[in-house]
Amino acid sequence: MSRRRVSKGQIIMKKEEKLPKIASIMPVGFTDDDFVEEFKKLYSKYWENIIKRYNEHVKLSKGKSFPMPEPRKYLLNVSRKYIQEVRNKHAQGWLPTEEEVTEIKKQIEKENKKKEKPKCYQENIPDDIDELVKAARSTDDTKRLEVVKELGKWKCQKSKDVLWRIMLRDTNYNIQTEAFRKLQSFGEDVKLPKKKKRK
Repeated sequence: MSRRRVSKGQIIMKKEEKLPKIASIMPVGFTDDDFVEEFKKLYSKYWENIIKRYNEHVKLSKGKSFPMPEPRKYLLNVSRKYIQEVRNKHAQGWLPTEEEVTEIKKQIEKENKKKEKPKCYQENIPDDIDELVKAARSTDDTKRLEVVKELGKWKCQKSKDVLWRIMLRDTNYNIQTEAFRKLQSFGEDVKLPKKKKRK
């Protein structure tokens, strides 16, 4: 994860319309805290992702300033547009019908029940993890790529730490991309850095 500011669509994708859905079913006079609690209840998985990303960001930015707000503030920042739109509608007398609220909650429930992709890794620590960590710093591109593929078979904190470092700092974009894919398969919220132009 980079230390640059996290984009609005990076954790909660706009195209999935999670934020507008939550805002549209809030009652008249709802507070920011009400919105956050409703989001945590209806989209618990995404709330956990926000917390996980924040914790990773803090860890990678240890000892340095980091721009990502704490989870509650982050959620409110990216939701502000939708919250204000609904509050404006409430002020004009608009309210969703019971049927609309029921339908939206059904859609949310359906989203939450989507089948997860089968795991292609083991959730434990490989016996040779220290050797893999050391090999990840090899100057040989082929060797580093092999290490990335091997680390992608083992979901543990050391594997994730090395894959994050490679994705963000490796000079070979193909290796960065492979590390990005492995982190994605672990369920990490990642954004692949842009390919640097050759001078």
